[in-house]
Amino acid sequence: MSIRDRGSFAALLAAASLLLAFPAGAQEEVSPDPLQMLAEPTQTHPTALETYLERPGILLVKRQHPLVPVELQGGGNMRLDAVVAHEPGMEHHRVMGIRVEVDAAGLADEERVFYIDVHEIEELVRAIGFMMSIAEAEKSGRGDDRTEMSISTRDGLEVGVLFGAGGAGHFLRTPSASFAVQPAALATLRVELDEAREHMFSN
Repeated sequence: MSIRDRGSFAALLAAASLLLAFPAGAQEEVSPDPLQMLAEPTQTHPTALETYLERPGILLVKRQHPLVPVELQGGGNMRLDAVVAHEPGMEHHRVMGIRVEVDAAGLADEERVFYIDVHEIEELVRAIGFMMSIAEAEKSGRGDDRTEMSISTRDGLEVGVLFGAGGAGHFLRTPSASFAVQPAALATLRVELDEAREHMFSN
């Protein structure tokens, strides 16, 4: 094989290796389906409250204040408790937040409980109020467009409004399930979260 032949052969090998590096159909760039993007599960991150409560070998004082449950359409509800926890004699180092338990058919036990850190509550209250005001203004719908507005907690609990041809639909979503709720249920959730924050800081 001549030097020229060896150079041509090497170039062919390089070209072949580049082609093999790309998966079939990679030449055509496909845009993601926007409806599929709306259905992607919420990312979760450890919360300070759950991490604190689950420390082994630590004596803790835990006070729980039940809030009004949020009803889910189709059956079931979401129960909330304001939680204040601290080690005995260490009230000034207390950890606060909301424990949420979703009671609905089809959810495994490990998918029912969520925690909301205290610093997330104010933003949730503001976001729910804003979404509800937009939903009220969008009752007539937006033709064939589908738009979702939502906010999620660190633990993966999501609250949102979906705008479509039929108007606005309100929902609660976990990483494994989605539940429709009435606007009044979100209004209840907003009020209860706000009152829970005041209760925790006043005790």
